[in-house]
Amino acid sequence: MTPTLVKLIDYSLLPFALLVFGKVVGLYLTASVFGIELGLISVPEALLTFRTVADQADLQVLSSYSDLFMFVLVATGFSYVLIAALKFHDTHIDIKTVNILARYNLLMLIKTSYELYHSAAVWVIFYLDSNSGSFY
Repeated sequence: MTPTLVKLIDYSLLPFALLVFGKVVGLYLTASVFGIELGLISVPEALLTFRTVADQADLQVLSSYSDLFMFVLVATGFSYVLIAALKFHDTHIDIKTVNILARYNLLMLIKTSYELYHSAAVWVIFYLDSNSGSFY
């Protein structure tokens, strides 16, 4: 595999984990806030061996709010990449900021164009995916 493909896979692990985490936590938070009974069943032939079970009338509420929670998590991650591109890009970072980061041993926050562009591309893809509802 090429180094670029390996980096793209590396950059996609956190957004993917946030998508799955946001969907699962969003389901359970929505169920607890609205008092919806939510269960799990075992499906041996599926990739994920458990599926959630809810009443047909509650599915739209569960899906909408869990998607919103997932979307907010991914938008927060993408916002971090945008802030890093604006404030910590190695081509236009201020010397005072570098000194402050060096004093607190945070120089790893300074990113190159290669890191920022690849990371931003992956976050945009996951951001659009979470917005389109095509995750499931």
